[in-house]
Amino acid sequence: MKKLAVRIITWGLAALAMFALISISWWWVLATPFVIVIAIAVMSFGEVAVDAPMVFRQVAKNRTAYYEDLADRQNEQYLAGRDEGIYGEYPPEKLN
Repeated sequence: MKKLAVRIITWGLAALAMFALISISWWWVLATPFVIVIAIAVMSFGEVAVDAPMVFRQVAKNRTAYYEDLADRQNEQYLAGRDEGIYGEYPPEKLN
């Protein structure tokens, strides 16, 4: 729904700007393709900006799930009396 709102606002502003610019000077008629390209770029960035928080939340959930799984595995190893549960992936080296 946010993407649709971003598109409507962007295209509405682009149309309003083009109408205002064309009514001020005919030279802007020649610049119309460039303004359309800029409007499309702004619209694309708007969609990315709307999606970015959702992506960051998903990454945070994945990271949290990974560390919860790692902690559970290490706890199970610790309770089983294995050194991997205490030292994780980097156990101390064996000395002579």
